[in-house]
Amino acid sequence: MKLGTTTHPKFCRLMRHLSLSRYCTVGVLESLWMMASQFTDDGDLSRFCADDISAYIDWPGDAEQLVDALVDCGWLDRDGGNLIVHDFDDHKPNFINDRIKKREQRAAAKAKKEAEKADASRVSRDCPRTSQDNRTESPLFQSIPVQPSQVDSRNKAPSVSSSEPALSQFQFPVKAKGGGTWTLPMAKLDEYIDTYGDRKWVDAELRKARQWCSDNRAKRKTPGGMLGFIGRWLAKANDTARPRTPGASSDDDLPEMEMRFASSKRSGVSR
Repeated sequence: MKLGTTTHPKFCRLMRHLSLSRYCTVGVLESLWMMASQFTDDGDLSRFCADDISAYIDWPGDAEQLVDALVDCGWLDRDGGNLIVHDFDDHKPNFINDRIKKREQRAAAKAKKEAEKADASRVSRDCPRTSQDNRTESPLFQSIPVQPSQVDSRNKAPSVSSSEPALSQFQFPVKAKGGGTWTLPMAKLDEYIDTYGDRKWVDAELRKARQWCSDNRAKRKTPGGMLGFIGRWLAKANDTARPRTPGASSDDDLPEMEMRFASSKRSGVSR
């Protein structure tokens, strides 16, 4: 509502006609303009009856009395059967002009699309159609003969490469989605036997390692870490638990032998 409206003679006249306070009269007029802005572009409320207008404003009294008061005070113009908000085009909100513009743009786009569709349909009707017989006689639709050798080559199953490494009998449970096992390659088994020189000992340690993996589910290795795990297992077992051959000496025995030799020399025992 514009500044000064509440002191305009038309406003005061409506207050007297409806026996309303100033703030109630403001509510009646604002509701009237909101109704016109929501449902019309030009303020024409002709399609609404007095009861519709009264219900929108939430008027508690007689609907005809309300509409007559709005007409008598110059807020509504009655022209024959039409009922229009006074000077609505001069005071309507800007969003109504935007709404009209968007509606016109949608209508223009729809008309353009329908015109393009009509043009495409007309072109399709004007183009000569090729009969089914002509299409089958055209080189584009002729079947290409297939040689028997080509059929045989297409039906052959792809050959499977035999270059995969041989696997040993040792399978280890590993850490993988859904579980799974990893098999020691035969080449690595031969390598371990060559390194440690005892096939039975290597087999026994591999069985121990396999049992450890089976018992320690949370500590299982991934397939990519199994070779490192087995290598460390065999090296540790060789260093700590593998028995030496009787009578054989190693570098670790040399200090003890030298001490015994020195002691016997001091006691006068010849060697």
